[in-house]
Amino acid sequence: MNTRREDGRSRALFVSHDMLWPTIGGGRTRCVKVLMRALRERAVDLVVVAPAEDVARDSQVIPSLPGLRCHVFVDESPPGPAPVRASRPATDLIRRHVAQNGDYDVVHVEGHYLLEVVPPELHHRTVLAEQNIESQLLEQRAALGEPVAAADVVGLRERELRAWRRAGALVTLSAEDEAAVLERDRSLAPRLITNGWDHRPGPTRPAQDARGTLTAPRLLFVADYDYAPNRDAFRWLVSEVFPHIRNEIPGATLVLGGVNLAADLARLGESCPGVLVTGYVADLDAELDAADIVLIPLRIGGGVKLKTIEAIWRARLIVSTTNGGTGVPDPLRAAMCIADDAKSFAEHAVRLCRNPAERRRRLAVLTNNRRAAPTWEQTLNQLMGLWSEVAGQAERATGSAPVDAGWSTTTSSVP
Repeated sequence: MNTRREDGRSRALFVSHDMLWPTIGGGRTRCVKVLMRALRERAVDLVVVAPAEDVARDSQVIPSLPGLRCHVFVDESPPGPAPVRASRPATDLIRRHVAQNGDYDVVHVEGHYLLEVVPPELHHRTVLAEQNIESQLLEQRAALGEPVAAADVVGLRERELRAWRRAGALVTLSAEDEAAVLERDRSLAPRLITNGWDHRPGPTRPAQDARGTLTAPRLLFVADYDYAPNRDAFRWLVSEVFPHIRNEIPGATLVLGGVNLAADLARLGESCPGVLVTGYVADLDAELDAADIVLIPLRIGGGVKLKTIEAIWRARLIVSTTNGGTGVPDPLRAAMCIADDAKSFAEHAVRLCRNPAERRRRLAVLTNNRRAAPTWEQTLNQLMGLWSEVAGQAERATGSAPVDAGWSTTTSSVP
């Protein structure tokens, strides 16, 4: 079926599990970057299937962009341990658009659980990007003692594998996730297309540290606490890690910033000596620059962590879990201190505070290996190339001619 619009511009469908504006957090930042790059070449229908509270909170800030039509739907799936999205009205809308305008040139979805929203007849045109491998996150939660049933993990793994096999192409964001996919099915051919790193400005001059022992260090963790792995990181950091640091360095301060912090977490933080709960961080660059060490205490997650790459890009010293360092190129990972138990994690932070020579050495590694970090232009060019590849394969399979990209303006709408 022809994918040409009346104005001659090719069309893409972008399906998101989250509201994209305001652009806070790694998932939203990534999706907006992809969307804005796509709009340079195609008209895009954005279909969002998100929780009711997010739709109510954020629908009014969706911008009107040339070439974009936006449709927002409330997620109809029941609550459960694994991420799911369902909306019959969203699927019906997509089918109506196809009936009225012809097939989409390409479909992009962020997360295997969104593929159920896309009509099966479009799956061969779909690029499926996995920000995380969700079954691994569920396994990590179980390992930490959360009440996760083995059957839930098995069912999630089956759904993931089924979606990966049905999609026209599969994208992973880290080499670790790529390897995990291939371990599940060697016949799959995932494309490793990581996030870019340069959406925030880098330091204005090379990072230096001429100070001696830090007796009153400022430690920083910033996150969106709507996300369960960030809530776990908050609790672990406050309850198990920071008390070790504070015992060794009584003047240490832990700054906990970010959005959507629930009252129980705020109370936990405020009850811990030396902790400063700041809430929303208006100037992240200034907060990063003020920190002596950025802490990435993520015990759950996959893909590439935006908070990690932002700290590295800003040339900050980092203590992280292994999980927090996934997707970081080896030359830059060498600048990070990595530990997965509370005592070792704390000891890294204490040692950095007491050892100026090590601080200088790690900062030099960050400065000298800056070019190892991918830019958004590089990664998005890769992704757009994959879009064109999948679109071309679908056109050849259906016998329709490829469509030349043009330019048009459509209005944004939210039903």
